Amino acid sequence: MGLRERTLEAKDIDSEDVFVPQWGETFEVRSMSAKMRARLIKRATVQLPDGKGLETDFEQLYPQIVIATCFDPETGIPVFGPGDHDALSEKNGAALEVLALAGMRLSGMTAKAVPEAKKDSSSTASPASS
Repeated sequence: MGLRERTLEAKDIDSEDVFVPQWGETFEVRSMSAKMRARLIKRATVQLPDGKGLETDFEQLYPQIVIATCFDPETGIPVFGPGDHDALSEKNGAALEVLALAGMRLSGMTAKAVPEAKKDSSSTASPASS
C-alpha cells in the first residue's frame, strides 16, 4: 500500500471528553473534517460594512462549532443539530466557549488558522488542488 492509500485510509479524526462544569455534563468533542471546517468558517465570516475586509461573527461561530463537534460519549450520536443554534446562543457563554475552544483546537482552528482558512475559502481552487 502506497503513501496515498495509507493517507486516505488513515483514521485521523481526533476526539476528547470535555466536562462542562456549568452544565455538569461531559461531551465527546471531535475534530472536524477539512471540508466541514471550511464551510463553518465561511458561514461565520461576514463582510465589514465598509467593504474593506472580513470579520468573524462569533454569534454564529461558537454555536456552529458546538453543533459540529459535540457527540454523546456513550452513544457517539451528535448532541445538537442545526435547529439548536438559537437555543445554544442563549446558553452560558463560558460553557459554550469550553466546548467551542476544544472543537477549534482539535480541528486546527488556531488564531493563525482561521484567517488563513478565510483567505483560502475566498480564492478559487487551482487545477493542482482539485
